[in-house]
Amino acid sequence: IVCLSANMEADVEAAVVEGRNVGTVFLPAKRAVKGKKKWLLAVPVQGEVVIDSEGAKAVLRGMPLLMSHVTKCSGNFRVQDCVRILDEDDNELARGLCNYASGTVSEFAGAAAEANTVLKGEDEWEDDLDGPPECMHANNICVTHVETLSQPLTSADYPVAGAGYESIHSED
Repeated sequence: IVCLSANMEADVEAAVVEGRNVGTVFLPAKRAVKGKKKWLLAVPVQGEVVIDSEGAKAVLRGMPLLMSHVTKCSGNFRVQDCVRILDEDDNELARGLCNYASGTVSEFAGAAAEANTVLKGEDEWEDDLDGPPECMHANNICVTHVETLSQPLTSADYPVAGAGYESIHSED
């Protein structure tokens, strides 16, 4: 426990030992952020995207964010700008580099998402030509949600890993 108490009341250390709520608690993350994802936390945020519950589950499990999960967009950002990823209650889940400009994301999050129309425009990132459009690639997302960072990893966090392994290698 680290206790900085120069400008506080005299018995701060005793209050901490007794378990009283004094000061600010800094919780450690189970997984340290390194490399590019650490850099992402220092990049200025240019906008926000709000995502549905399925998108939130995907992001918190380390999967890419698909455009179909984006419900709202705010701010004015360009391709590969850093944006905050928020859940439906406006809680920050992560930050990431967006593959589309804000105008394209806003357009898709509106009426175009319901009609499942194809994204068009000069702003799109060319990696999405072979599958469903990714708003953000998993390598470009850094999870900031405190509760997720403090939980240990389990096999449920990786539903694809080992899927079908037992049925392929089981002996009859």
